[in-house]
Amino acid sequence: MVVPTWRMFADGGAAAGGTWRLLFLTRHGEVDATETSLEPLPQSWRDRFVVDMIFHELASNEVGPNSLARRLLRSTEETYRSRERQSGADPILRSRFDIYLKR
Repeated sequence: MVVPTWRMFADGGAAAGGTWRLLFLTRHGEVDATETSLEPLPQSWRDRFVVDMIFHELASNEVGPNSLARRLLRSTEETYRSRERQSGADPILRSRFDIYLKR
């Protein structure tokens, strides 16, 4: 179970501090897999809360094996590989998160 922190309410439930993208490097270039990674999440305040928690994990480099960011990365890689097998197999050579701070 994930325990909410005060950050969830710091700005009225909107994403606090920044945002991130999930990028895959393939033989044909970089693929932005951010939307694919968010597909399983509900489109509600819980979605923004999880996205914000992942941002804070990335920003503080708390990306251990059981972190939300690591689990999201693995899940998105599996989804991407499954879809690519059906359409022509463009393998993932490298994965990374790219974070942006809001100004």
